[in-house]
Amino acid sequence: LGEDAAIIRRNSDTLEALTICGKHYTDAISEILAFDGVSFHIAYPQLKHLLLNVPVPAHSSQPPEPRSPLVLDPFPQLVTLIYHGIFPQPSLLAMNEIRPHIRHLELIMDSKLVRLSSQNQMLGSRSLANIDYLSLTWSLEAFNSVRGEPCTLVSRFIERCSNVRVLRFSRVFHICIGVNGFISHTNFPATLRILDASVIRLTIHQAIALLCRCPQVQKVCMLLTDLLDNPRHEIPSPAEIRTFQSTHKGNTARTQFLGINFVSFRSPRKAAEFTVLLTDVIASITRVCIIPDSEFAEKVWANIEPALARPPYEDHTRLQNVQFELCHRW
Repeated sequence: LGEDAAIIRRNSDTLEALTICGKHYTDAISEILAFDGVSFHIAYPQLKHLLLNVPVPAHSSQPPEPRSPLVLDPFPQLVTLIYHGIFPQPSLLAMNEIRPHIRHLELIMDSKLVRLSSQNQMLGSRSLANIDYLSLTWSLEAFNSVRGEPCTLVSRFIERCSNVRVLRFSRVFHICIGVNGFISHTNFPATLRILDASVIRLTIHQAIALLCRCPQVQKVCMLLTDLLDNPRHEIPSPAEIRTFQSTHKGNTARTQFLGINFVSFRSPRKAAEFTVLLTDVIASITRVCIIPDSEFAEKVWANIEPALARPPYEDHTRLQNVQFELCHRW
């Protein structure tokens, strides 16, 4: 940062919002806090919103040794923290001092961050207690360095955000976590109301399992994929539909609004069939938004009505009253 850091530090008492972007700012936090290798010498008493968009370093440093928190909270009024990049070591130390005043948090989950957080050494329970909005991206660096652990690490991180209302996953999560393990091992906070899982590929079975794990969620966006063990072109038979309805009858999901997109389906009609079946099984759904980001999705929407007209749904009055629509924003 150089001169820019000096200007920022001179205004530390009055700054309320700060955005730092650029390839040369890989450890901006330590610079603006005047980190000398041992401690921080500057705080930002009025700063409410901090956004850092910095590149991922080719070689990240080792995690800091565990230590007791300092008295100083460098950002005592911070409400929004958006960090697009991998935390360098001094930045991790700074994040250890943040008290539970952050409401909006967006992070890339790199290996150091998730390990230290899981040990409550950085962004632990005290820092995350009042998070209202949480957006997580899983870095490829972390995927390569903690293979086999991501499911547990992400689950524990989410659970420490005990008051989160909105949870969003961004990028590469579908290849970096075991979906079944993630669903079965995550105790989603009771406060969660909105879940954006649109980057995690879910079969209809996994989608139902996820919605049952967080019955308090009212609004969900998901990426529905064909059944992995039976990716046939054919649509499900009436007998298969009735068996599925019977198997999942009385589930605990209470979602009202479903945003949905599709991947790996061989035909729009089959995707429409699974959309209708999912909506029928989750009896609380009143509105389904098909996200029209492709010609395929628009064709799915066109096939909803024929799917609804099939015999297994003849007496399902509630399903016939569900609103199916194309909408760009869920």
